[in-house]
Amino acid sequence: MPDGTVIRDRGDGNPQVIKSDGTISYGTQADDSVKTGEDFMLKFGNLRAAYLDGVREHKELTLQTAVANKIMTLCKKNGHILSKAEKDVCCKTIDDLRTNTDDQYIADLLQIARKELE
Repeated sequence: MPDGTVIRDRGDGNPQVIKSDGTISYGTQADDSVKTGEDFMLKFGNLRAAYLDGVREHKELTLQTAVANKIMTLCKKNGHILSKAEKDVCCKTIDDLRTNTDDQYIADLLQIARKELE
């Protein structure tokens, strides 16, 4: 979509909606705000799951790219609200996600996201 939203048909009548700010919802429910570390971790975890779904589903490059961009944006805009422990978890997770791609652009996006959290 023009605003960066990705809608993914899960085949169960409840589409996965990944908004440009990293919010993931199923159907129409979503709270778009990131005000706390817990909010960030929830969105980050959902993006991680969507990314890994793209890896498992025959290397869906479009989905992986969209989610990597959303992770980078989330980290750039909201990484400052995280505690050191939360940043450490996210950095380790990003390192793990980078090992699941052989696409240099996606790896670079994830590296940018990681640097925002250091």
